[in-house]
Amino acid sequence: MKKTNILITTALTIMLLFTSCSSNGSEKKLIEDIDFGTTINQVIEALDYSDDYYNKFDDLLEYKDIKLFGQYCERASFNFKNNELDYIIIYYPSGADSKVIIKSLEKSYGKNEDSFDDHKSFSWYCNGASISLIKSDEDGPCILISKDKSAN
Repeated sequence: MKKTNILITTALTIMLLFTSCSSNGSEKKLIEDIDFGTTINQVIEALDYSDDYYNKFDDLLEYKDIKLFGQYCERASFNFKNNELDYIIIYYPSGADSKVIIKSLEKSYGKNEDSFDDHKSFSWYCNGASISLIKSDEDGPCILISKDKSAN
């Protein structure tokens, strides 16, 4: 009986970890109304910044000095493949508050049990996305949001 309870508890914990991204009853978007497959024009519309804040290229949309995940970033690169969002890289300045960023990421994607002081990176997996926050000793933190290859 004791082994069965431990096995059930372990299975439930693992299921909770794999389904821990927060949701309000519908599919969680990556940022605002942006998800994989979104077009360049849809990203521009969803972020709602004037064209002074971004540069638009064939397969890249690059924003500067916008607020994402609670802090202003130096640069946010939205990368497209066949005019559909493929991955996002967000670079923050060295003075960015990593704790504010991680709290915002946890609000969007669920709690991360690791201590940010003890680790150089964190990862979330949510609705087919892999979200990684990487902290650097000399540069600011960086977020990579990409399709979760292990989900396929």
